[in-house]
Amino acid sequence: MDSLEFQAQARALRNAHKLSPIQAGLALGISPITVVAMEGSGPRTRSLQELKEAYSSFASQYPENYGHNLLFGTYDLRLGRELLGLTVEQMATRYGTYSRSSWTKFEANARILPANILGKIELDVRKRMRVVISQATTA
Repeated sequence: MDSLEFQAQARALRNAHKLSPIQAGLALGISPITVVAMEGSGPRTRSLQELKEAYSSFASQYPENYGHNLLFGTYDLRLGRELLGLTVEQMATRYGTYSRSSWTKFEANARILPANILGKIELDVRKRMRVVISQATTA
Protein backbone atom coordinates (compact mmCIF):
# COMPACT_ATOMS: atom_id res chain seq x y z
CA MET A 1 0.00 0.00 0.00
CA ASP A 2 1.43 3.37 -0.95
CA SER A 3 1.52 6.42 1.33
CA LEU A 4 -1.44 8.20 -0.25
CA GLU A 5 -3.65 5.14 0.08
CA PHE A 6 -2.61 4.65 3.73
CA GLN A 7 -3.29 8.32 4.52
CA ALA A 8 -6.74 8.18 2.93
CA GLN A 9 -7.64 4.96 4.74
CA ALA A 10 -6.34 6.28 8.08
CA ARG A 11 -8.46 9.42 7.72
CA ALA A 12 -11.47 7.37 6.59
CA LEU A 13 -11.15 5.12 9.67
CA ARG A 14 -11.09 8.13 12.00
CA ASN A 15 -14.05 9.70 10.23
CA ALA A 16 -16.00 6.42 10.28
CA HIS A 17 -15.71 6.40 14.07
CA LYS A 18 -16.68 10.12 14.17
CA LEU A 19 -13.47 11.05 16.00
CA SER A 20 -11.75 14.40 15.91
CA PRO A 21 -7.93 14.45 15.70
CA ILE A 22 -7.95 15.21 19.45
CA GLN A 23 -10.08 12.15 20.20
CA ALA A 24 -7.99 10.00 17.86
CA GLY A 25 -4.87 11.17 19.69
CA LEU A 26 -6.46 10.19 23.01
CA ALA A 27 -7.36 6.79 21.58
CA LEU A 28 -3.82 6.19 20.34
CA GLY A 29 -1.94 7.88 23.18
CA ILE A 30 -0.29 10.33 20.80
CA SER A 31 -0.69 14.04 20.19
CA PRO A 32 -3.39 15.29 17.81
CA ILE A 33 -0.63 16.81 15.68
CA THR A 34 0.87 13.35 15.20
CA VAL A 35 -2.55 12.04 14.09
CA VAL A 36 -2.84 14.82 11.51
CA ALA A 37 0.73 14.19 10.34
CA MET A 38 0.08 10.46 10.01
CA GLU A 39 -2.98 11.22 7.86
CA GLY A 40 -0.92 13.68 5.85
CA SER A 41 2.60 13.31 4.62
CA GLY A 42 4.08 12.27 7.97
CA PRO A 43 5.44 8.85 8.92
CA ARG A 44 3.23 5.87 9.64
CA THR A 45 3.35 5.39 13.38
CA ARG A 46 0.61 2.75 13.50
CA SER A 47 -0.84 0.11 11.19
CA LEU A 48 -4.39 0.41 9.89
CA GLN A 49 -5.37 -2.53 12.09
CA GLU A 50 -4.01 -0.74 15.18
CA LEU A 51 -5.95 2.39 14.23
CA LYS A 52 -9.17 0.42 13.73
CA GLU A 53 -8.84 -1.36 17.09
CA ALA A 54 -7.94 1.81 19.03
CA TYR A 55 -10.69 3.89 17.41
CA SER A 56 -13.32 1.18 17.94
CA SER A 57 -12.32 0.77 21.57
CA PHE A 58 -12.35 4.52 22.20
CA ALA A 59 -15.70 5.03 20.45
CA SER A 60 -17.32 2.24 22.49
CA GLN A 61 -15.87 3.39 25.84
CA TYR A 62 -16.48 7.14 25.69
CA PRO A 63 -19.44 9.33 24.73
CA GLU A 64 -19.32 11.02 21.33
CA ASN A 65 -18.40 14.44 22.76
CA TYR A 66 -15.61 13.15 25.04
CA GLY A 67 -12.46 15.15 24.56
CA HIS A 68 -14.25 18.26 23.34
CA ASN A 69 -13.96 20.02 26.72
CA LEU A 70 -10.45 21.13 25.94
CA LEU A 71 -8.79 24.55 25.91
CA PHE A 72 -7.12 25.36 22.59
CA GLY A 73 -7.32 21.71 21.55
CA THR A 74 -5.60 20.34 24.63
CA TYR A 75 -6.52 19.80 28.26
CA ASP A 76 -4.57 22.41 30.18
CA LEU A 77 -2.88 20.18 32.73
CA ARG A 78 -0.98 23.01 34.35
CA LEU A 79 -4.20 24.93 34.98
CA GLY A 80 -5.78 21.76 36.34
CA ARG A 81 -2.80 21.20 38.62
CA GLU A 82 -2.96 24.77 39.91
CA LEU A 83 -6.72 24.53 40.54
CA LEU A 84 -6.12 21.34 42.51
CA GLY A 85 -3.29 23.00 44.46
CA LEU A 86 -0.81 20.23 43.68
CA THR A 87 2.86 20.21 42.74
CA VAL A 88 4.20 18.57 39.58
CA GLU A 89 5.47 15.66 41.67
CA GLN A 90 2.10 15.20 43.39
CA MET A 91 0.27 15.14 40.04
CA ALA A 92 2.79 12.67 38.61
CA THR A 93 2.20 10.19 41.43
CA ARG A 94 -1.50 10.86 42.05
CA TYR A 95 -2.47 10.10 38.47
CA GLY A 96 0.00 7.34 37.71
CA THR A 97 3.60 6.42 38.30
CA TYR A 98 5.13 9.17 36.20
CA SER A 99 8.36 11.00 36.80
CA ARG A 100 8.52 14.78 37.24
CA SER A 101 10.13 15.00 33.80
CA SER A 102 7.35 12.99 32.15
CA TRP A 103 4.65 15.09 33.80
CA THR A 104 6.35 18.28 32.64
CA LYS A 105 6.18 16.90 29.08
CA PHE A 106 2.47 16.18 29.51
CA GLU A 107 1.92 19.77 30.64
CA ALA A 108 3.86 21.03 27.62
CA ASN A 109 1.71 18.82 25.33
CA ALA A 110 4.81 17.02 24.09
CA ARG A 111 3.13 13.79 25.25
CA ILE A 112 -0.50 12.94 25.85
CA LEU A 113 -2.00 11.17 28.85
CA PRO A 114 -4.38 8.24 28.42
CA ALA A 115 -8.03 9.27 28.13
CA ASN A 116 -9.01 7.62 31.43
CA ILE A 117 -6.37 9.64 33.33
CA LEU A 118 -7.52 12.90 31.70
CA GLY A 119 -11.07 11.99 32.70
CA LYS A 120 -10.02 11.51 36.33
CA ILE A 121 -8.23 14.85 36.38
CA GLU A 122 -11.20 16.61 34.80
CA LEU A 123 -13.54 15.05 37.39
CA ASP A 124 -11.27 16.14 40.26
CA VAL A 125 -11.07 19.68 38.86
CA ARG A 126 -14.89 19.81 38.59
CA LYS A 127 -15.24 18.66 42.21
CA ARG A 128 -12.71 21.27 43.34
CA MET A 129 -14.49 24.02 41.40
CA ARG A 130 -17.83 23.08 43.00
CA VAL A 131 -16.24 23.53 46.44
CA VAL A 132 -14.69 26.88 45.49
CA ILE A 133 -17.93 28.19 43.98
CA SER A 134 -20.00 27.02 46.92
CA GLN A 135 -17.60 28.73 49.36
CA ALA A 136 -17.69 31.94 47.32
CA THR A 137 -21.50 32.04 47.19
CA THR A 138 -21.95 31.36 50.92
CA ALA A 139 -19.36 33.91 52.04
